[in-house]
Amino acid sequence: MFGAPSKKHRNAVYALLDDLLPVLQPGATLQSADNEVLLPVGDSRVRASTDSLLRLCADQPRTSWPSLVERWLADVQQASVTTTTNGVDPSRLRVQAVPRSSAPAAGVSATFNSAFDLLVVEDLATSSRRLLASDLSALGMTGEEAVTAALNTTISEVLVRLDVRTHELPGGSEVRMASADGVPYVSAGITSVRQLAGVDSPYGTLVGVPRHSMIVLQPVTSRLVLDGLGVLTGLVGSMYDSGADRCARDVYWFANGDAYPVGTSVGSDGRPEITLPAEVASVVASLPG
Repeated sequence: MFGAPSKKHRNAVYALLDDLLPVLQPGATLQSADNEVLLPVGDSRVRASTDSLLRLCADQPRTSWPSLVERWLADVQQASVTTTTNGVDPSRLRVQAVPRSSAPAAGVSATFNSAFDLLVVEDLATSSRRLLASDLSALGMTGEEAVTAALNTTISEVLVRLDVRTHELPGGSEVRMASADGVPYVSAGITSVRQLAGVDSPYGTLVGVPRHSMIVLQPVTSRLVLDGLGVLTGLVGSMYDSGADRCARDVYWFANGDAYPVGTSVGSDGRPEITLPAEVASVVASLPG
């Protein structure tokens, strides 16, 4: 379940990809911060996720990487040309959760809560690309309809099939981890927190989305859960830092129909202190000991 490529592996593959793009795909650029390659297709440019390339190279010797990159680029280019020529297939629409602070300006998206937007992408054979406003007319959909269709398909094709396991943290508390290696739509699990958490807690759920292929959940049942917040934020942060498909580094408290960033800071006595937004004060006050 922890098979996502490491940061070191990601950087090595990206260094090679950056060197080969001018030769193999003139005009293409690597957007490493977004884990995407921007490919020229006709008069437009298509964004392709690099997730499948990172997985392709993960178990292969470095001497084989150049040929793997060449094959991957050819497959992505062909899939992009086919999509551009034939139009978008509605059945391939998916959604990803993206932090609102980093949501891309381009693309079809919708606000989910104060912390996250839902971004619509098209799932291609070896990559994915953002759905653009210019695609909507060919689909015969409005942006709202595209988001709804993409979310429904993501739930039925991805979220209901996730590998969900219980993981014990240092200190004895437990979290639920839902993941699917190499599937960049698990982050949409923020729309199904109650189902993935396995319990409908009246006090909400702590949620981390360190990678697009993983979501971490801990139902809030008592103040003891908050006492272990430092361990949870450390876990989510380390997963984010080592992930090739990074989503969000923070932990969020999903409660009262919204999501709020929570964490810890160093107090005046040098000890860690829990930092909670004012919006969850009423929930904290109602927690059992």
